[in-house]
Amino acid sequence: NGIWVACSGNSNIGLWYSTDGKNWTQSNKTDGYFAGGARYANGIWVACSGNSNIGLWYSDVNTLIDNDWLK
Repeated sequence: NGIWVACSGNSNIGLWYSTDGKNWTQSNKTDGYFAGGARYANGIWVACSGNSNIGLWYSDVNTLIDNDWLK
């Protein structure tokens, strides 16, 4: 059991997630740092940054904060 995550950089910029790898939904939870979206799943946060450090990020911190993230 898990979740697929992807960070899109084309016309549908943001964090996308899927439980089956086929049907995708765009995450709508954002903050100032991860404007591309963030989602908590399976004990970790995953986020898509739309700022200068574009890419997929993750953290095992329980709250959505702007530090302790790995790319």
